Amino acid sequence: MTRFRTLALAIVASLSAAGIAQPLPPPTAAQPGARPGPHLRDDIREHYFEERREHVLREIGQRLAIITAARSCVMAAAAIEAMRACLQQERAELEALRAESTR
Repeated sequence: MTRFRTLALAIVASLSAAGIAQPLPPPTAAQPGARPGPHLRDDIREHYFEERREHVLREIGQRLAIITAARSCVMAAAAIEAMRACLQQERAELEALRAESTR
């Protein structure tokens, strides 16, 4: 072992023995910010999958609704200005949806 690693291990061991440094337990479903990973039980990982799938399907539905409304608006447009307004509205709604989903 290198001198640095030996020194680092000695420091960690002394801090642990003094009760200052405690190793963190792996996150569980009850802890905020817990993410699925190899340390989580299969039922918890399945829960995260179900949650994520519902979220993705909800966002796809919202995007489809925006696009469908834009399609109807463009079909009803009688002039280029009206069509541009439809497309601007669509862009604004999609950007708002993206901003909301990143929060």
